[in-house]
Amino acid sequence: MTQGWPLRNIYLYLVCFVTLMMVLFGFISFLNSVARLAFPIDYSYRQTIMFYLVCFVMLITIIIGIVNLVWAGINLALPYPNVNLKSPGPVEYAPPANYKSQLPKEIIEHEREREHKKLFMQERSRRNTVNEALLSLFRGLAMLLVAFPPYIYHWRKIPMLN
Repeated sequence: MTQGWPLRNIYLYLVCFVTLMMVLFGFISFLNSVARLAFPIDYSYRQTIMFYLVCFVMLITIIIGIVNLVWAGINLALPYPNVNLKSPGPVEYAPPANYKSQLPKEIIEHEREREHKKLFMQERSRRNTVNEALLSLFRGLAMLLVAFPPYIYHWRKIPMLN
């Protein structure tokens, strides 16, 4: 006896399954046709419901686009620094007031470099915030441009359906 299923058995099971599905779908289609002939129904309300649903989805998209526009405008007007940035280095000690005259030049250069890195990171954070706000602004505009015409079209078509 071989292990697993012989290929012939798998083929026969698949043929039986496909035949059963064809018979089942044919029977359902036959019952649907008989029901339509015996009980005619007016389906004109389906188109109205579809138009209202399209308007609802487009209206939600427009609202999300407006929220994106407002949020982007606030971020462009008041860019906030990214608080998750790591500082360029830890502070080892608190020096006295006249420490610069007592320190060697290497330490002074190191502190200048650290301050320069800190300013660079803050500026980069501000630029990243502005870039994200611009992307959000364009995303909101795109949502409005995509959603507004179908909304207007479908909203004007609804009274004509009645």
